[in-house]
Parts: sequence; C-alpha cells; structure tokens
Amino acid sequence: MNQLQAVLVWSVVGCLLAGCDDIDRMQGRANEHAEGHTLEFSWSFGGLDCAAKPDVHGIQITIPGTILHNEGHYPCSQNGVQGVVLKNLFAGTYSYTVEAMDSEENVLYAGRGSVDISTDVYDTPVSVAVHVDLLPVFSDVNLSWTLELTKNSLSPLSCQGTGAAQVHVKIDGEEKGPFACRDGEVPANQPSLRSVRIPNVRLGKRSLEVSTEGSDGRLFRYIGTFTNHDRSQVEHVSLQPVPSH
Repeated sequence: MNQLQAVLVWSVVGCLLAGCDDIDRMQGRANEHAEGHTLEFSWSFGGLDCAAKPDVHGIQITIPGTILHNEGHYPCSQNGVQGVVLKNLFAGTYSYTVEAMDSEENVLYAGRGSVDISTDVYDTPVSVAVHVDLLPVFSDVNLSWTLELTKNSLSPLSCQGTGAAQVHVKIDGEEKGPFACRDGEVPANQPSLRSVRIPNVRLGKRSLEVSTEGSDGRLFRYIGTFTNHDRSQVEHVSLQPVPSH
C-alpha cells in the first residue's frame, strides 16, 4: 500500500458524537467531497490529559507510507480536543507511532501499534477510532564531575585529596546514587574522560543536583538543569565549595 495520501485535520468531538458528515467543510478544507475511510486518533498520558503535561508542546504522528498534513506535527490539544482525524484512507492495515515532544522536539512520551480498516465488498466508507495512551520515554545519562578550587587551594582539588568518598546525585528530586567519587571525577579540560552511567532518565529538560562531602566536612555541590537528548552524551558539572556558616 505505497503512495497513500491522507490529510490530517483536527477532530471536532462534539460534531463526531452528533454524527456530522462534513468535518472537511467545518475545518475549512477546499475539497469537501473527497471519499475514503477515516481514522480518528486520540491520546492521553497514563490516563491524564494535555493540561496535566505542560512540558508537552506538540504531537508527532508517523504512519509509514502515508503523507500527513504538516508532516504529522500538531499541538497536543486544540480547543480542548486531544485528537486528529485522518481522512481519505484506503482499507488495509496501518502501523503508527504517536510521540509527544517538548519545545526542543525531544520525545517525552510515545505509543505504537497497528490498526485495521475493514469494509464491505462495496468499499463503503468507515470510520475507526484509535486511542493511544502515551508512556514516558527514558534513556541513560552519563555524568562526570570536577571539584572546583577554593580560595586557599594552590592546586586542583580531587576526591582523594579532599577525602570525598561518595557523590550523591538527584535528578528531578529523585536519588540516583550514590556513586564512588573517583568513578566520575575528571580534569575540567577532559569532561568525557570517564563517567558514571545513570539509567532510566526521562528525556527532556531535567533538574540536577550533585553533591559530595570531604573527610574534613567540606561540602561541594552543583545545582542546575540539563536536557536529556536520548543520545550518548556526557553531562559534566563543576562541584562548587559550599561556604560554611
């Protein structure tokens, strides 16, 4: 089923429920008389709606062999509707991928599946509803760190020199460690020399807190953010000395 063409337009749930037969005209499309089968897509996030996921800025729909309007990019919700109507399809089996993206087009949630459009011998147009509950997308993150100089330091600090044994890592407030300080320690000019692997980190912009304590009680800490891009990236942070009170 090659060279299939379809036009993706926003669904009007109230109209669909009322049995309207001219969604094309209501959406302002030029061709009001095209015939074919229809897929009505809708989505949620673990049962939640778009309003509960402010980090989601858009939806990407991909159906191999099918050309979608605007290359399949649409807002998560429009006029309170979380869904699209895919029209003018032939009967057959379609595989699909639905992805929720953040403002930098990182995939945060995804769902995949297939759907059959079956009709009678007369190929009478039918409409098939497809609901996709999108699940979070995760990837590994590699993290390295450097201990920053203090005012009285004449040479770079190190885990060994400060007696720091463990580094504590929190991503989005969730504890991801601890890790041996030496396992992720690198010179500032070689941030990818070594790193520790942190599995199952959600894609997109994340908060990050990294801290360690020397044998003399000195604290070193980093607090900031990073963006997980789902690739083999190394996030490097500089642990600043925390002034004692």
